[in-house]
Amino acid sequence: MKVQSLSIVVPSSCGNDCEFCCSKMADHIYSNVVGLSSDRNGVVVGLSSDRNGVQDKYLNKMAFARDNGCNTLLLTSKGEPMSNRGFIKWVCELNTKLQKPFRWVELQTSGLNCDMDNLRDLKRLGVISTVALSVAYIFDEYLNARIMHKATGYVSRKVANDIKACGFNLRLSLNIWNQYETLHHSALRILSEADAWAADQVTLRRLYKSNYSMTKQSAWVTQNDVTDTYWESLKDQIRKEGIPLNTLDFGATRYSMFNRISTVVDNDCMSGDAKPEIRYLVLQPDLHLYTHWNNPGSKLF
Repeated sequence: MKVQSLSIVVPSSCGNDCEFCCSKMADHIYSNVVGLSSDRNGVVVGLSSDRNGVQDKYLNKMAFARDNGCNTLLLTSKGEPMSNRGFIKWVCELNTKLQKPFRWVELQTSGLNCDMDNLRDLKRLGVISTVALSVAYIFDEYLNARIMHKATGYVSRKVANDIKACGFNLRLSLNIWNQYETLHHSALRILSEADAWAADQVTLRRLYKSNYSMTKQSAWVTQNDVTDTYWESLKDQIRKEGIPLNTLDFGATRYSMFNRISTVVDNDCMSGDAKPEIRYLVLQPDLHLYTHWNNPGSKLF
């Protein structure tokens, strides 16, 4: 078995109410046996009283991932990872204890709590190299905030600027919905705007659609998903105008496009479709390792 990445799910809450939220369409909720506790600053650290036992389990799963070819560690969440910065720091410290630490560590965030002070604290850890910023609509901050940050009013482009100013590699994770199609945005136009944001990498993600969820989020995705024709047109333009760099382990091709931005098209962000290869491993807060986000039947151990 060879897998590209290990996703560690940060136990955390979220101040957003994203219209397309995958977590709120989850078919299975993984119990949080790690436990949640707060430090004196109110930062959730996510450690139980059995700290050493929890640490050993995390180290075991992280070492297993490294042994099976995982070269990337992704810090992600079903909430907002940056609401649990104590846990992020703890995992980064654990990484240094591995015989072969992860050298490529990425934090995935919506931008909440990514002010300059918190970003500088992350940078001082010396472990995280890339910050992946999720964006709903890159061309209009007001609309982007309405779709993702209506409860907080965060401005994603300012967060992107701060991420770059702190010396991180910036990856924009663009959630493509029908506003892009309605206004006929080509892949080239989208990447041109990403270049104006100083993005180093861009992932175009088609919205996750659950066949089982009856939530308001699944209804929104059904109503606002792009057509197959538009999605294929984006992929076709990238294939024609981009320079292919390499094929990732899960099958997608990485291209260099528009001022040499690393560009990937993600058809299946939750790895819901059956494939012969394992795209990634997921370490859930129940301390078990899975090959799929929302299917407990995918548990390895």
